[in-house]
Amino acid sequence: MIKDISFNKIIKYKKYKDLYDRKTIEVKAALMGACLISILIIICIYDNTLDNINNIFSALTKDIAIALIGFLGFTVAGLAILTGVISKKEVMIISQRNKVEVLERILLSFYLLGITTAVAIVGLFSFFIISSSNLNYYIVEVAIITFILSYIIIFIIFYAVKLIGNCLEIFFIVNGSLLSYENKGVNVKELYNSYRLTALETVCLKKMEEQDVNEYMKIIKEQIADSKTVKEELEEMYREHFSI
Repeated sequence: MIKDISFNKIIKYKKYKDLYDRKTIEVKAALMGACLISILIIICIYDNTLDNINNIFSALTKDIAIALIGFLGFTVAGLAILTGVISKKEVMIISQRNKVEVLERILLSFYLLGITTAVAIVGLFSFFIISSSNLNYYIVEVAIITFILSYIIIFIIFYAVKLIGNCLEIFFIVNGSLLSYENKGVNVKELYNSYRLTALETVCLKKMEEQDVNEYMKIIKEQIADSKTVKEELEEMYREHFSI
């Protein structure tokens, strides 16, 4: 068993099923693309010379493998930026909304993409080494290898596109959580203050003399008069409050 927390989480959440879940767009695209490429490769190598076949495989496997190495670095950098943006405060808020599992699944998608890309790179370089030899090719074997490598490469491309949507989902979760938290905090605070002031006013007014009450009303009225915004609304609330 591989002793890696993230890898174990992939097993726990069954993220490996993303590789063959036929309900997803990336798997459907990978299947169709792999079948098409396999057919094209068979047509190209059929009745072709060994040198030409080796040149085709060498060029394709080497260039794609090098491109995937650069893509792997880009994936790692993207994950580093993403995890750096999500602070402890935001994670706590997401935890309060029971969205931690969603966040973990999205981050694990980067890990799965990295593993799949690494496997594709090793497979392409292995096939590149084989194409440098003078071994004879069999149509069935070439078709199988081509299908597997094509499937993985196309899956990586479309899975990376899917991760863009996943990153947007993280953005909406974090910002939606923060907005909800802030709005909730403001409403609760204002509600509590209104209860506190109402209770304080009720107790004080019962113990105050008439002249003190009039002074209290006068101060509030002066503050309303100094207000430059929503003055009419405040005056209406003042009249309702003191039943004037």
